[in-house]
Amino acid sequence: AALATSSGFLLGTVLLRYLLDRSITLKSPIRRLAHLVFASAIMYVVLQAVYTSFAITTVVSLFAIVCLGVIVYVATVLAVGESRRSLIEAYHALVT
Repeated sequence: AALATSSGFLLGTVLLRYLLDRSITLKSPIRRLAHLVFASAIMYVVLQAVYTSFAITTVVSLFAIVCLGVIVYVATVLAVGESRRSLIEAYHALVT
């Protein structure tokens, strides 16, 4: 049931995007999405290496692994792509 719902949602989204593209021009954030997928892949590789090396037996160790995942993901997103630029611009807008 979940697969059918997800497939229907994806098909509806693609169809709506196609119909909307015929009416107005939209710029796809493909490059930004690729950076986010890349950051997710890096996070997965790091967490998989940690998971196979250490046993997660307590809530504290689980929390540490989750924090590591957040740190790796955010660091990767900020290291590549336009997210860093957007964050710096938002920071400057707040400060000035």
